[in-house]
Amino acid sequence: MEILRWHIFEYEHEPKTPDWYWAVSIIVFALSGASFYLGNVLLGIILLVGIFTLLLLRAKRPEIVICEIHHDKIICGNTAYPFEHLHSFHVETRIDSPRILLASKKVFSPLLTVPIHEDDATEIREALRELLPEKEHRESVFLILFRRLGF
Repeated sequence: MEILRWHIFEYEHEPKTPDWYWAVSIIVFALSGASFYLGNVLLGIILLVGIFTLLLLRAKRPEIVICEIHHDKIICGNTAYPFEHLHSFHVETRIDSPRILLASKKVFSPLLTVPIHEDDATEIREALRELLPEKEHRESVFLILFRRLGF
């Protein structure tokens, strides 16, 4: 099998308006203030660190990542996903940004998502069918909700 290779942004970047930053910041500062007031200092600190990290990451432009399908693994950027650690795959094309959903055997990352170009979906599906069983997977409701909210 020849190596399939494509370039993709590491995540979908949607420019945020200042109103989005203000709304998220006000909500988190209110929750953090309530946590401090109620004596839950740790939660308040975690919320503040989380919003700081989120705002820094959202301001950063995504880098272009090279993804490859080899005979024994999928590589995206610096991360390799060996096929012996994966159960199955599904190429999701019914949404606006197609992606590969990989069911992992690992407990803490049960469903891995790899973005693809719509033009490459058929070729990628055919290549993966030779290496992994295809089974329909769906992203979690929380992941879909976060994406719709712009996170």
